[in-house]
Amino acid sequence: MNDPYQLLGVSRSASADDIKKAYRKLAKQHHPDSGGDAAQFKKISQAYNEILESQHKKQERYTSADVNDFDDLFSDLFRQAGAGFHHSHYQQGNKDLTTTIKLELDEVLRDQTRTVNINTGRSQKAVQVEIPAGVNNGATIRYTGYGSDVLTRKPPGDLIVQVQVNHRKQNFERSSQCDIFSTITVDAIDAILGTTIEFCNLSGHTLSIQIPAGVPAQGQLRIRGQGLPKINSDEHGDLYLFVEISVPKNITSEQKQLLEEYRNISR
Repeated sequence: MNDPYQLLGVSRSASADDIKKAYRKLAKQHHPDSGGDAAQFKKISQAYNEILESQHKKQERYTSADVNDFDDLFSDLFRQAGAGFHHSHYQQGNKDLTTTIKLELDEVLRDQTRTVNINTGRSQKAVQVEIPAGVNNGATIRYTGYGSDVLTRKPPGDLIVQVQVNHRKQNFERSSQCDIFSTITVDAIDAILGTTIEFCNLSGHTLSIQIPAGVPAQGQLRIRGQGLPKINSDEHGDLYLFVEISVPKNITSEQKQLLEEYRNISR
């Protein structure tokens, strides 16, 4: 793949908002529903997902009571002792804790529950994290009061859960929030005449796909409602299938003769 930043037309120092704006502008321009180039739309979506994945890997961390929490503790103790000590470096409250939960693409199809074990500084806690179906890569879930509790006279901080979704799974790839891409292989004769073939979707269910006569290589079939669920909704996105034409390598003499007759008639 080309440089994802170059594909979106942004610099590597661009902010997250600028990257998102660039992606939305290009996605709207090239989306197949708007008569755009489906292949270019796929490249743009891949570039955007690649940038998001790279940024989340850099940001990924698990925070417990750190040195700043202990600085806060010392500051609190000094004030309690009437020492009158103050320095702008010290924070005035307990810290938030951050952790990351990773999901595979097919896990986005349904609600998920994960257990996160955290160290608040004064105790160990197990937090049940509820993740809604259709969750986007980079989504955050905040749990109030589950953060650092080192400063006993201050309210505890929050637990911030970052959700990282792998946008690829086997032959499937997330193209936007709800739509997914995949490929389907069609025999050359079936591509000419049209047929019905079976296809196993991301959820593992078998679909009957109608292949129209004369479908071209890299043609696109849209299967409505077979994408990812829309978050907090009963609706689903769509599945886009790119057609790959399979040319038979070993044919019988009779098949060859019939094809030659077809070629002669077509000229």
